[in-house]
Amino acid sequence: AVMVYLVKQRQDIRQRASTTTGTMAVNLSPGSTIIPPGSVATIDVRVISRATSAFDGLQIVAQLSGTIPNNIQFQPATIPGLQMVKSEITTVNTKRLLRIAFLTTNPTQPYIATASSSIASVIKLGELTFTAPQQGQMTVHFDPTLSKIMTHATSSSGVTVQDILAIPTD
Repeated sequence: AVMVYLVKQRQDIRQRASTTTGTMAVNLSPGSTIIPPGSVATIDVRVISRATSAFDGLQIVAQLSGTIPNNIQFQPATIPGLQMVKSEITTVNTKRLLRIAFLTTNPTQPYIATASSSIASVIKLGELTFTAPQQGQMTVHFDPTLSKIMTHATSSSGVTVQDILAIPTD
């Protein structure tokens, strides 16, 4: 789980989501910060690729729990080559969920996240912003079942689809 302590404590930011063979990961940034009560906080939601990866779309679903600020918002980023198709914070069965989805703007061309052995590719999906309450903590847990980054390959047997979002090792 990703812990965001809202009052004079550290954030525990860990990667979360989908498959053991994935080449990409989702996380929050900054990795550690102190958020005084009443201060406006901005936390980036991003995906990171340690190797060059091509993908057709992504879906990130995270559950927010604990002390959730009343004014929490997600502002999606404008990413050339990707189109935002979903960006919301909703309540489902008393759970607060962050849902983000992007697709390529050209369905015949995948989005390329270029990375090298020494430099990772970082794609900022958007920002969570809120005013820190007087006390409490908020947990952000990326759902490993519903969070996906999809790539496809064409072969003689047709098109195969593969999830390339990694399950982190905590």
